[in-house]
Amino acid sequence: MNHRILVVALLSIGRVSPAQEVQVREDTLNCGLETQHLREGLPQALTVEWIRWDSGFRGSGLQVGDQIVAVNDVSIAFPKETRALQIYCSGTIGGLGEPTTWKTQGGKEDTKVKLTVRRRNYGGEGWKSLEIQGVLRNERTYSNSKGRQILGPGGPAGHMEYDGFATSWGSWYEAQVKAWRDALRERLTQTRVALKNHLEESPRLEFLLKQYPGPFAAEAKADWERVKGVLEGKRYDLSPADLEFREIGEKRESEVAEKATRARAAFLERFKKEMIAAFPTIDPIRVDYRGRVGKIVELEPIRNRDWISEATHNYLVKTGEGGGYIVDCESPAAQRMFLAARRYERLVKPNLTPEYSIIGRIQSDPRMLVIGGRVLKGLQLEILGASVGDKMFVDLTRTNGKESLFEGEESLRAPRVPELDAKATPRQVIEAMIVAIKVGDQKAWENLFANWSLALFERGCRYYPYDVTPLDREWISSRAAILGKVCDARIVWVGDVGTVLQPSQFEGAPRIDEIHIELDHIGQFDREYRSFRGIGLNRHWILQRRNAGPWRIVSKQGL
Repeated sequence: MNHRILVVALLSIGRVSPAQEVQVREDTLNCGLETQHLREGLPQALTVEWIRWDSGFRGSGLQVGDQIVAVNDVSIAFPKETRALQIYCSGTIGGLGEPTTWKTQGGKEDTKVKLTVRRRNYGGEGWKSLEIQGVLRNERTYSNSKGRQILGPGGPAGHMEYDGFATSWGSWYEAQVKAWRDALRERLTQTRVALKNHLEESPRLEFLLKQYPGPFAAEAKADWERVKGVLEGKRYDLSPADLEFREIGEKRESEVAEKATRARAAFLERFKKEMIAAFPTIDPIRVDYRGRVGKIVELEPIRNRDWISEATHNYLVKTGEGGGYIVDCESPAAQRMFLAARRYERLVKPNLTPEYSIIGRIQSDPRMLVIGGRVLKGLQLEILGASVGDKMFVDLTRTNGKESLFEGEESLRAPRVPELDAKATPRQVIEAMIVAIKVGDQKAWENLFANWSLALFERGCRYYPYDVTPLDREWISSRAAILGKVCDARIVWVGDVGTVLQPSQFEGAPRIDEIHIELDHIGQFDREYRSFRGIGLNRHWILQRRNAGPWRIVSKQGL
């Protein structure tokens, strides 16, 4: 049964405004929470997804993201069988059948409910255990003097009033709650973009507070401020010493560039008696080119638009007056050039501009390519030396095994991070990872990653050890981040150690322990250093140890 209560009876507690009425919906007794069951890990819990504005837990201290592990001292325990699990989740807090559960237990309006929750101990380690008390409430609907249903006491009509805005108040509030929930549950990939969008809603919120004052508007304002604080990020004070690594990186880039300029000049001097002007050149099909064979030319930078492919085979091409030159990208010298550029990105600075200023010797076998019906003829070059992105130079006539070192590379290969102690804690491992990224020590960084893999399934697991996992892409993205938008990274939470694989699970199985760590990425915004989340940045990290050995990172990802 529903009861319609005249406003006069509720004026004394400030629940509604004059000329409004409230309808109490019986048999809807609930905690006013939206939850999601969390089956992985122990203890089993319900994660708080949202606290509705009129929930009996508003102001109780409960937070979005808290994990409910017990209700009135009864632990959350999910059945394994699917149908039983569905019934359990429906009847628990946040489920469609929650009112039936409370009715069965004799619950009434304002009956007290105690929740035992756990919350990450940010700034420290492990979890906090809290007991939070709220009350049960029946759901209510509110109407204004025109008989229109409104969002809350004093609030606007949900889908009937626009007040000059592009969307109705109901649609606006639904969209805001979704965005606020995602922000508080840390589901956003770009917090600074979300902050900009959030602040753009400020005028409408202020209009709500001015035109429709009351409990609904007040709670909306409180939620908006809470989300604003999350999106702005935690403020950090970074000292010059904290940012010194950036100067080291810039100095390293400058030094390598200077060495490259000198080396290229010396290289050209070395071959100057064999060099001829690259252009004008000749059509090697129609004109006798033999007089040019063996001569050396210096080409202007070859850019992305100068790459061509024929039947999956790639070439660098430079055309000009009289003809052109063709470089086979699969040739040994070209491969050494590309590998040197890749190492530069790992050792010096990522995102090297892919422009190749080639010095090459004319070969005796000209090449003709047919690309999209167009015939391209040119003299083929053997690369002797090349500058890449005007930042590095590599002498390809000199090899170190299968490599040709770029100028200044040898000095950069020296280790810059001491080897980590085998008894280092998970926190120390992640801190060493951050330091290795800052100073550009890829070998030390790679040594912090696990050489095994463990995948857990509902009916078992898959474990296998291995020797090497290529991590060049993750390394380059990490260096790009720390030398770009990320000024620093700090550990904000270390979880509890748990065992995820026991030796008894299968023959030859190792014991594997696991721990989770969260990072804050810090950037500079409006002359302040604040934490933020961005595309390609990874907040969550997993570490494991095998048979009580050293902790190693199993999250194969960039910073």
